[in-house]
Amino acid sequence: MMGRTSRALGILSPGAPEDKRFRGFFGVSAEVAVKAWGMMEEHDLLPPTPQFCHYLWALAFMRTYPPNDMTLSRSLGGSDPKTIYKYIWPFIESLSELDYFVVSWLLHCCCISRINQLKLNIFSPIQIEFENRKRGDIGNDCLLSVDGTDFRIAMGYSKPFWSYKFKKSGVRYEVGLCILTGDICWWNGPYEPGIWNDGMIFEDALKLNLEFGERCETDAGYRGSAPEFVKCPGGVWGESAKREMQQKVRSRQETVNERLKNWGILTTPYRHDLRKHQTVFAAVITLLQLSLEHNPLFSVEYYD
Repeated sequence: MMGRTSRALGILSPGAPEDKRFRGFFGVSAEVAVKAWGMMEEHDLLPPTPQFCHYLWALAFMRTYPPNDMTLSRSLGGSDPKTIYKYIWPFIESLSELDYFVVSWLLHCCCISRINQLKLNIFSPIQIEFENRKRGDIGNDCLLSVDGTDFRIAMGYSKPFWSYKFKKSGVRYEVGLCILTGDICWWNGPYEPGIWNDGMIFEDALKLNLEFGERCETDAGYRGSAPEFVKCPGGVWGESAKREMQQKVRSRQETVNERLKNWGILTTPYRHDLRKHQTVFAAVITLLQLSLEHNPLFSVEYYD
């Protein structure tokens, strides 16, 4: 699948050239890929009669997201596209279900209700504790940094789905990181970016799950919830002495947004069943968090 020659496989230790090539094609290191497989097996999430090569097909599909079936077949060893799709989607769904055990918060709140007059499934919120945000807690008001991020979808102009970031159609998700550890502890979506701005999405779910007195670090798009629920720049309640520290928190949040967009299926306009986009996003979030456990983001000293 990686287009290797007949030479023996090189070392796949972290940082080795072979491991970098593996990450470039499958999105994660070999170590993370094997760990995710082991966790799916441990939690009885593997599809029926699982084969590791089909699992690698799923990873390569999400990482590269070939533009058509011909390219998909060629990049995955010449297999029939129908056969490929038959095996990759169950693995993507299994990875998305693994999110429950990796991120410890899964909010299926699909707010999209129309696309070409098609009524999509509306999922009810699943209330699960997201206690990972309290790891290393030193008594700060803010435990999470939060931001929204948009992803392209392949459809013509539709006002509800219109994303000002792309000037094209997309969907929007909200992602929250533990400030002290950098772990992904929350995600929510998808939402229609033409209707829901970041502040509205925050008020729709995350705000309702914060404890009394708890706030989040955000950018200026959340000013409507400041100062009671968020700390953000540009408001009358800003603290100039802590501005640099807060900017580092927001920069790390942007780093996670960028890493999500290393996956072709989230950057190339998504052309498959829109109802599966949330499943794809959950699978990528799972793999990203497992990667962060092996290679953490830069640390941030934070106090408020």
